[in-house]
Amino acid sequence: MLLRRSLPVAWVLLTSLFPRLAFSETPSDRLGAEALAEEGAKLMSAGDYERGCKKYEESVLLDESATRLIVLAACHERRGKVASAWATLGEAAELAEARGEPKPLAQARASQKRLEPTIGRLTIIVPDSARLEDLVVTRDGAPMAYALWGLPVSVDPGPHVIRVTAPGRLAWQVEIGMMPGPSTVLVRIPVLEVDSDPPRTDKERSLLDRRGPMTQSVSFPSSTSPASTDPTPSSDPSPGHMQRTVGLVLAGTGVASLIIGSAFAIAAKSTHDDLAATCTGNVCSAAAVALLDQERSQSARANVALGIGLAALAGGAVVYFSAPTSSSPQTGGGPRVAGGADPLRLGASVGPNAATVVASGHF
Repeated sequence: MLLRRSLPVAWVLLTSLFPRLAFSETPSDRLGAEALAEEGAKLMSAGDYERGCKKYEESVLLDESATRLIVLAACHERRGKVASAWATLGEAAELAEARGEPKPLAQARASQKRLEPTIGRLTIIVPDSARLEDLVVTRDGAPMAYALWGLPVSVDPGPHVIRVTAPGRLAWQVEIGMMPGPSTVLVRIPVLEVDSDPPRTDKERSLLDRRGPMTQSVSFPSSTSPASTDPTPSSDPSPGHMQRTVGLVLAGTGVASLIIGSAFAIAAKSTHDDLAATCTGNVCSAAAVALLDQERSQSARANVALGIGLAALAGGAVVYFSAPTSSSPQTGGGPRVAGGADPLRLGASVGPNAATVVASGHF
């Protein structure tokens, strides 16, 4: 009787102290992972690498395997994400070494060595003058560790957003379009400007609503129309002229990028047709290797240019249509003081290895 009572207790203690031992990989997990991998292979064969990579990622989560990680890395490479492929191969090499699998280990390390010269890197430099106590730097929405500031970090080709914030300061943001190839792009973080008009908290808004609008009676000496209280006429007949100009520049940059991206996409399609012509079934000539590399490069450049074009075109439209007009109502209890901080400042530039769109202010 004592033994029967002690067995359930022992089992509860065992499962609570060693949950990984009690709930490790099950046959159903391995079968599910295999089913996901088969579905991913079918999608990749059909050219749908985005969904195929997703299936392989889910498969690895169910049943981690060095072989599946190597296939996932190959899928990332076909999508032009060479940095992600390189990192995934590193995971495969570590797993194969830990499990004593020499063949996958050699394959992963050889593929890593092949990809290394093609990886682009991004270095974010935060000078001492720009380092604040609560400064936060994010890349694509993820906070960057302090230890990574100033170090070249491998990144995939395509758009990347660097955002810098700190309490009481205007936010600063730059969008970078990394071109394919072994380039290193440096981003220097500027000193964040002091926010002279910080956004109000919910408590402050509640107090202002309870206070009600401020009123002030004004009397004029005669019944004639009163003179203007502002003797200095506005030097700019259109308050949003500069912002609309920036919007048009961004939209023009977007259109140009879309044209360039379309040209690369057409070239990639032509190269793909040439590649298909050199292959008979699953047998290809030696020239197919060069054509395959050329198609990947053209596809990656097309994706980058099209992504930058769409972002710049959308940003230009937002900037243009959000510009104030002479009929726009004044907010904030009065006119802005001349020389004060603008709510939003934008800029754009194009270089050999990257294109950038910079924004600073409230957003």
